[in-house]
Amino acid sequence: MKYRPFLIALMICCLAAPAVMAAQTNAPKVKAKVDRRSVFIGDIVTLNIEVAAGKSISVEFPKFADNKIGDFEIRDSGASRRVSFFRRPTYTGWYRIAAYNVGKFTLPALEVKYRENKTAAWSSAKTSEMTINVESVLKRERNADDIKEIKGPIGLREIPVAAIASAGLALAICLVSLWLYRRSRRRAVIKTPYQTALDELDGAKAGFSTTGDVKEYYAAVSGAVRRYIEAVFRLRAPEMTTEEFLVSLETSGSLSAPRKELLKDFLVACDFVKFAKHMPKETETDNLLTTARRFFDETRPLPAEKKGAG
Repeated sequence: MKYRPFLIALMICCLAAPAVMAAQTNAPKVKAKVDRRSVFIGDIVTLNIEVAAGKSISVEFPKFADNKIGDFEIRDSGASRRVSFFRRPTYTGWYRIAAYNVGKFTLPALEVKYRENKTAAWSSAKTSEMTINVESVLKRERNADDIKEIKGPIGLREIPVAAIASAGLALAICLVSLWLYRRSRRRAVIKTPYQTALDELDGAKAGFSTTGDVKEYYAAVSGAVRRYIEAVFRLRAPEMTTEEFLVSLETSGSLSAPRKELLKDFLVACDFVKFAKHMPKETETDNLLTTARRFFDETRPLPAEKKGAG
């Protein structure tokens, strides 16, 4: 029986072991670390707070209302969770921080809250303090101490006369070139409606010679005539259908009766090709251009001096 006390103690240890193991398993281990302890002003330091906890543990990382941890400004933050091979989760809260003053600064102990489940009260654990050395950027420059005094006022002999003269000459050339360009644009001859109409007819003929598209050719010629009528007689020909235009033409005193009749026949013939799919003969296509030119020549506005002489 001398082994009885030993057996009792062994039984107690066996019974208590699961509870102790569970307590050790659920009790979180909190640690903080940074990726570097010596930086320059403005450099980013990554601070990680790691919490190894049980499956049922909820973790809450510290929040900072002023967006600062001690002397460090928080540039970004977040949290993550990973599970180890033994199904033990590890929570990580990360902060990217930076300091903008030179010196040795201490990251204070940070408090992490945790609890067993959603209804339990919060407990807390703190990390250890850490020191980070922040150095000036000037130490990177080898000749940072070789700073010379500010120069005094420049003397007359030191003024770069040649450079100033060259800049002035270049400016004068630019101004003269701009003046000549504007003057040439003012002297540009403005085309009369008659000249514009003839150019459009030439363009329609060239297009027809290339493509052979009769419908497009008739549309181009009739369009030139309508735009000419609008420019010369102030009739809104391009915006009207042929029927609407002919009605307005009856009440207009701008054209004589023979020219109205010529214009009517011309536009109706164009509509037959454009809308009724009429296929004109070669003589008809030639007469179309001739009729348009004849109409332009007969209604061409006379220059002011010729009007006065008549």
